[in-house]
Amino acid sequence: MVISLEKKLIRKDVYFDLPFLISVKDGFRDPTLDDWFEAYQKGNPLPFSKYAPHNNEPSTTVIGGGCPVYIPPDEKVDPYILNLPEIKVTTPETQIKIPETQVKILFLRHVNPNTEVKVIGELIGDRNGKISFSSVLVKIDINIVKPEYYWDMNLFLVIALFAINTFIENYRVIADRPYIRPVTAAEIQQFHLRTLFEDGTYQWAQLKGVSGPLYGFGYSISDDKDKDLRKALLEDNSPSMDKILDVEIRNYLDLNEWRLALIESAVLFEAWLSTYLRQEFKDKGLNESEIKKKS
Repeated sequence: MVISLEKKLIRKDVYFDLPFLISVKDGFRDPTLDDWFEAYQKGNPLPFSKYAPHNNEPSTTVIGGGCPVYIPPDEKVDPYILNLPEIKVTTPETQIKIPETQVKILFLRHVNPNTEVKVIGELIGDRNGKISFSSVLVKIDINIVKPEYYWDMNLFLVIALFAINTFIENYRVIADRPYIRPVTAAEIQQFHLRTLFEDGTYQWAQLKGVSGPLYGFGYSISDDKDKDLRKALLEDNSPSMDKILDVEIRNYLDLNEWRLALIESAVLFEAWLSTYLRQEFKDKGLNESEIKKKS
């Protein structure tokens, strides 16, 4: 679809799949899944939908229903409205300030189509969407940014992630889903951005969420590291505590878990300082008993 840039923009919608299920009523529908379901009911060849089994898939077991997909009821559900604080988004060129605003969030539940057993429901503890998961639609008013940023896709991605993570922080406490946590762009990977115009037309774009370089499957860890790994496994060795803490800290940073990263950093520093001081006391001729008294 070719869209004239002279048309007035009214909203940006960011659409993506979560790694887990949000167990709230469905707020929108997926047309491709509806088409699949209609063909399934009529016994016609099944059109493609990434949320449904393919034509050449072997027979499967369905638990909780008679159809291997879930189609939401027609009832209208109000979106979740979030009041977001001011957000500062840093780009390579500048820092963009997003004022306090409201966004709307809608959800759609899905059965995982890539399993032999299709479960029409939620399995508590399914943090990776192996049984079911949700799609999310975040609606963002175009007027919260200046016109020069209307086509900055990354900017709206950041706003959408901030919104869904604000939702998740509240949902996991109120709904008692402790295994669910905020997400990052690299975890989601695939985002769809829809630009809506005043005349009812729209334009779709896709965006990948990445956090580092891509290594092809021709790549593997070095021979030295592979040798060290095999040796550690044969000798039943666990990594040293400082190395464990180091990778945990970097993992928390990647997940934007700033508080946990700070706590683990303090533990790592304390462990390093304790080892350093013990060695210093030992070098000065103190015995173990004397060193222990100073600990």
